Amino acid sequence: MNKGGGIPIERANAWSFCGLEADLETPTLLLLMKKTLYRIGLVLCLALGIGSALSVEAAQVEASQEEAQQDWEFWFPVGETIHYNLFWGVIPVANSTATAEWVEWEGRQMLSITFRTKSNAFLSRIYPVDDHLEAIIEPETFLPVKFRKQFNQGRYSTDQTTLFDHANRTATWIHNVRNSTNEFEIAEDTRDLITFMYYMRTQEFDVGQNHDFQVMADEKIYDLNLRAHRREEIELERYGNVESIEIEPTAEFEGLFVRRGKMTVWVSEDERRLLTQASINVPVGNVHVKLHEVTGPGDDFWLDPQDPSRRRRGRRRSRR
Repeated sequence: MNKGGGIPIERANAWSFCGLEADLETPTLLLLMKKTLYRIGLVLCLALGIGSALSVEAAQVEASQEEAQQDWEFWFPVGETIHYNLFWGVIPVANSTATAEWVEWEGRQMLSITFRTKSNAFLSRIYPVDDHLEAIIEPETFLPVKFRKQFNQGRYSTDQTTLFDHANRTATWIHNVRNSTNEFEIAEDTRDLITFMYYMRTQEFDVGQNHDFQVMADEKIYDLNLRAHRREEIELERYGNVESIEIEPTAEFEGLFVRRGKMTVWVSEDERRLLTQASINVPVGNVHVKLHEVTGPGDDFWLDPQDPSRRRRGRRRSRR
């Protein structure tokens, strides 16, 4: 546990942040793909939360826990599932989904946000990937009570859990495979990566703006900077051209997402504020992420793209 009386701000290298261990027997290309696929997952989590212009407040919870899930309203619809396709250059290599749903946890109704990335048949023949992230969130405060990370990447696998005690400002990190634990201090509003990024959907971005944040991952607290550059139309196969804002995430230390190279994400400028595209330049090529489909509740453009009257562009802003 940190004895310094403050929140530890780590300046780690890329590999320790990702929680990945170098496999010296893995060919260089596959090792880079392994590390990049995890960072793609981080990109998707990040972009799901960036740039939202909504300011919706949650409804008051009723006394009955059975009524709670019907009374809470968030800035995104519970039941929403977002599907993405991942490409290495022009070659499809994986699919990712992000889902929000109600679950029962220790006798209480909680919000679960899961993120899963699976390699397709092509990549699975040489390097199978099946990664699963889940955050269990208290709906009134939108603070996490539990975060779990389960990775299966080739011969590498890990299973880690973080339990949050915001009342005492501590968190317990558990490595379920090695049977090891570590307790560390947190702030009153510390969030894991997924919870933080969905919470960020309440924040507004505009061209030229910078935002600084802190986020917890792998029992450490990290500094993160987000800069909004410009607006573009991103072409999606199912949805046509979608107005989006380009955002570049950077860190105060080397290698938060990639050791070398530049990462850029684009977020739609409508009420949902969804990732429409992401791009990472890495030493062995370019990795691209494209939004494929949105499913779940709602009646907007994302669920019925054939009806142009449902397209919502959000608040109009002056071009810069």
